[in-house]
Amino acid sequence: YEFENIAWGTYMIRTSAHTLEGFISSAFQQAVVPAFDIDFTLSVEYELGEISGTLPTIAARKFALARAPSRVGATGNIKVELWQGSRKLISVDADASGSFIIPNLLSGHYTAKAYYGNVLISSKPVTLKQGQRLSMSFLVEGLPSESVFNYPNPAKGVDKTTVHFECGYANLKSEVKIYNIAGELVRTLPNEDRTSPASQTYEYEWKLNNDSGKKVASGVYIYILYCEDT
Repeated sequence: YEFENIAWGTYMIRTSAHTLEGFISSAFQQAVVPAFDIDFTLSVEYELGEISGTLPTIAARKFALARAPSRVGATGNIKVELWQGSRKLISVDADASGSFIIPNLLSGHYTAKAYYGNVLISSKPVTLKQGQRLSMSFLVEGLPSESVFNYPNPAKGVDKTTVHFECGYANLKSEVKIYNIAGELVRTLPNEDRTSPASQTYEYEWKLNNDSGKKVASGVYIYILYCEDT
């Protein structure tokens, strides 16, 4: 720090540390101008927090490739940067599954930015409280339409069909509702019925029955997949 253009005299200088909750430490010293090298010692007892989460790696790559001219910059790893105002505080790489963690943070208001290579794929404001372990997720085309399908389709000569989808939500809650062509609800597949054969990949099995357990008639059925980041 440096103070300039101060008239000669005696001053009391205070330095302080503060967080989202307010001031946590202050120190005073008397200073005579002109003076040099006035050092301060702050004593801080504070529980640091952290921010962690998961990014949908497949959706992030598709998003970056779709937006990078000639695919320049749309290669490499996923990284997350934490900003406060116009200042970048830290950058961390996500692992192969898209998971990341930023430890040892003071409380405050931040902006988390996710990149694939050097392409910005998502940005999200974050408020962290003292000692909080915050889990967050980025919405990056969270449910790409091309990743949602059922197989076999048509489901002829089989006793089930599987609804497949990919989603990068950190705390996924989902369900599938199946309707007949008249718009009547036939079957609901709840969150508990979901399986996960691979990271960020999920499936539901529909045994071609209704909510009463009876086999449905041959015909055309429509399913709607609901996903929520809880």
